[in-house]
Amino acid sequence: MRIYQLYLVKEQLAAYYFGKENKFFRLFKEYASSSGEKKKILEKQINFITQSIPRQELHQYIQKYFYENNQYSREADCYFIRDGNLSQASLEIFDHRLVLTSTGNYYAETIFFEALRKYESSFLAIDLYNNQFGWLRPIKKRKFV
Repeated sequence: MRIYQLYLVKEQLAAYYFGKENKFFRLFKEYASSSGEKKKILEKQINFITQSIPRQELHQYIQKYFYENNQYSREADCYFIRDGNLSQASLEIFDHRLVLTSTGNYYAETIFFEALRKYESSFLAIDLYNNQFGWLRPIKKRKFV
């Protein structure tokens, strides 16, 4: 099982930290393992670098994006992609993050990642259990001449 937390990083910070995603990963990893006053401080830092998820807008986008996909279903605020017994993924929408859980091969989670990548360019996916992280859409650096 793979569990990804997806955060919408503020665009200016996403551009500045392109190539330095490990700093974000360490922040989220430290937050997950801390408690008390330290956790509160780390939560403030996370709230500073991320923005709220526009839930209603994202719900509408997902429903429109998957309208004709027969592998897609929805139950309350949770979306599912099921590819028979080969793979399945669920996407839950919260105020400040998304949680994508998947099993089997990577097909179902890739479909969700592709939809989210097209929706917003500054989503950062973090899998704390497998120590993986990255942008859904890599940000291109501008070159000024």
